[in-house]
Amino acid sequence: MRDRRDPSVNHVGLSVSDLDRSTMFYVQAFGFEEKQRYELEREISEIEGISRLSIQFLQLGGTQLELLGFASPPPLQAPSTTRHQIGLTHLSFAVDNLDEAVQLVIDHGGSLIEGTRAAPGAVPQVVFVADPDGTRCELLER
Repeated sequence: MRDRRDPSVNHVGLSVSDLDRSTMFYVQAFGFEEKQRYELEREISEIEGISRLSIQFLQLGGTQLELLGFASPPPLQAPSTTRHQIGLTHLSFAVDNLDEAVQLVIDHGGSLIEGTRAAPGAVPQVVFVADPDGTRCELLER
């Protein structure tokens, strides 16, 4: 039995360039449900000055995804482009049908990352896709 003082994952935060577009992507491509949405205009630690942003929480089973849409200041840099880059490199989703899941991603504004599909016969079958901002998502066939 787990000690209640032990940490547990509460949510994953993801900064996005277009909050509405990213919300629709994760809802339509992966089945997340929209939950709380907040509008903030205040000082935030690690960011100079007043920040204006919208926060959208999404839920998929026991997983919460927090999308951060900064109006001011604008988001910096780009997401990871490889699994050996320091920091968060990808989100991983278990899917029933890999090809159908890839098509859903493409149909809703994401893209297939060429050259990332596991060799035929490999178990499990995996492939990497990207959300509209280029954040990598691993699709892992059940």
